[in-house]
Amino acid sequence: MKNQKQGLKKRIKIRGFRYYLNFYQNQYYSRDLRSFLYMDILIVDDELAQRTTLRTIIEESPCEVQIVGEAHSVESALLLHKKHKPDLILLDVELEDGTGFDFLEKVGDIDFVFTFITAHNDFAVKAFKYSALNYLLKPVLPEELLETIEKARHNKEKQNLEVRLQVLFEHLSDNIEKQKKIVLKDSQNIHIVKLEDILYLAADNNYTTFYLKNENPILISRTLKEYEKILEDKGFFRSHQSYLINIVEIAKISKKEGGYIVMSNQEQVPLATRRREQLLDFLKDL
Repeated sequence: MKNQKQGLKKRIKIRGFRYYLNFYQNQYYSRDLRSFLYMDILIVDDELAQRTTLRTIIEESPCEVQIVGEAHSVESALLLHKKHKPDLILLDVELEDGTGFDFLEKVGDIDFVFTFITAHNDFAVKAFKYSALNYLLKPVLPEELLETIEKARHNKEKQNLEVRLQVLFEHLSDNIEKQKKIVLKDSQNIHIVKLEDILYLAADNNYTTFYLKNENPILISRTLKEYEKILEDKGFFRSHQSYLINIVEIAKISKKEGGYIVMSNQEQVPLATRRREQLLDFLKDL
């Protein structure tokens, strides 16, 4: 047993990822590691260096998975998928003969978990956030990649996948009329919400509550700042440090001291003094 522990300790070269380091401290670690067996991974990236990096991180981690192949294009990815039926695909956005989105549209039934890998691209990243799909930014951090494998092991990303992909493709579309939904994941469910049904968002430390028309509020474990970046070009305005409002749902703006905004459901939302002029300018452009 001592030799097994020493061997595992040598293989854990990635610092800061406590979950996997805890395997070393747990005398039952071998039973936990066996749950990683029989997970097949396909790496799809047009850059050899990136494929090598991903392979190295995986092979030097305690995740005893099998890398069944590496693809550099849509066509080679389709062939390897058909041959190996992987459990997880690490999918680059830009490929030699198309994109990772092209692969998903051509592959048919998606019976696997996938994670997009992309260079910093505000447009693509915003689409991923709208659809609540998993993605990794280059350069890929070891702890983030291993966390992705852990999620795949539990199939956490398959819930409502078809609808979430639809939301993704809508936001990648040039058709502005289609870009009107967002996916929200709370502790129990995945909600597909139309932007027009959102009245306002309110911050609560590292959580955000969505207040909707004719629906119960939805509490999400992400910050208001994150949602401001996603929604700022969709007609939403930061009226206060703790509030993000849907402009079209404003009923009136009070000029009283300690000003506030009355929303269409007659609820009052605070308006910071320094944001009043900015809001009025914003409304002029509607």
